Amino acid sequence: MFYLYETNAFLMKLNYIIICLLTSYFLWSQPGSETDILLINSTISYQGFDEASSHFGTGEYKIYYDNINGILDKPIFFIDGFDPGNSRTIPLMYDLLNFGEPVQNLGELVRNEGYDLIVLNFPTYTSTSDGLTEIDGGADYIQRNAFILIELINTINDLKSGSEQNVVIGPSMGGLISRYALAYMEQNSLVHDTRLYVSFDSPHLGANVPIGLQYLFNYLYNGDPQEADVASLVDDLLNSAAAKQMLLDHFTAHLETGSDYLQNPALTLPSGAENFRNEFQTELNSLGFPTQTRNIAITNGSGLAQTTGTPGMELINHTFDTGQQNGFNTRATMDVHFVANAGQTIDVCDFIGEFLFIVWIEAYSYSATSQSPAFTDGIDSAPGGQFDLYSFD
Repeated sequence: MFYLYETNAFLMKLNYIIICLLTSYFLWSQPGSETDILLINSTISYQGFDEASSHFGTGEYKIYYDNINGILDKPIFFIDGFDPGNSRTIPLMYDLLNFGEPVQNLGELVRNEGYDLIVLNFPTYTSTSDGLTEIDGGADYIQRNAFILIELINTINDLKSGSEQNVVIGPSMGGLISRYALAYMEQNSLVHDTRLYVSFDSPHLGANVPIGLQYLFNYLYNGDPQEADVASLVDDLLNSAAAKQMLLDHFTAHLETGSDYLQNPALTLPSGAENFRNEFQTELNSLGFPTQTRNIAITNGSGLAQTTGTPGMELINHTFDTGQQNGFNTRATMDVHFVANAGQTIDVCDFIGEFLFIVWIEAYSYSATSQSPAFTDGIDSAPGGQFDLYSFD
């Protein structure tokens, strides 16, 4: 009787396993089906310059199976870019593939061709390494996010059927993450089984946020106004690890020693964030590009070398009514410019705060200057793709 009971129990478990496998097969093998959003943890840790210890990265991904046979056999990876605070979720990333009138979706088009789309997002998460450290994945170190992608490529390679090689597409910072991951795998004898790498508008030699705007945002937050509403622009965007790695000119490289906002008047030439910018570019250059893939770069510029405005142009020149403060009417005048023509130095940020006592009286002021190198008008007005700062408004 005991043997019979154990046998029946075994058969029941076996039937349950078979039912689960069949359910998974029919669910995931239906054309046009998709998985839930799944978590993935890297198996390679990374310690950033400002971190006390190394951390394993955590990402999330979703598989959108093709509309032909629903079998994972022709993977295309779509890697998210710079996204502080994770405002761009996986469904929103899929929607970003919409184009044209009437609207079509690039994801649906490739799925109609038999390709499976794997979308990778970098959320905000608590590190599994210590269970305490919160990491904003969308603005985290590019290396740690690349290690997440490596884990995902390995996972998909273990799951996929057939002999079709992968395609990896990275828009914006996602192109840097993809490049780093694929080149790292090649240099460390890891098989990525990828035939095509597409870099879409990625800043392989650095990115730019006009230094005048950086000075203004930082002064509003850390200077006399101490405007808390600007915190996300400074802490989450400009001072994020990824921004410091990518930005060719960063306000922290120009500050007086011991000050959070006062500019050192001797430091006016473009310079990246100390211990971040040059170190990252050196490492990226050393890795190079993947060599086992066909590499395609697409830019979001006009293709006609059309500039974004002109050197020294005025971005902001306005007096804002800032309401009553301590019983007085107040106002703030802000004046922000692009960097100047080659070899020239101009004020790129001016701020005056005033209160009304019979006449307008200056309460505090701030200014910062920038010098363009002799060989360039600077990159504020250079042709190229643009990042939507208004999304942080």
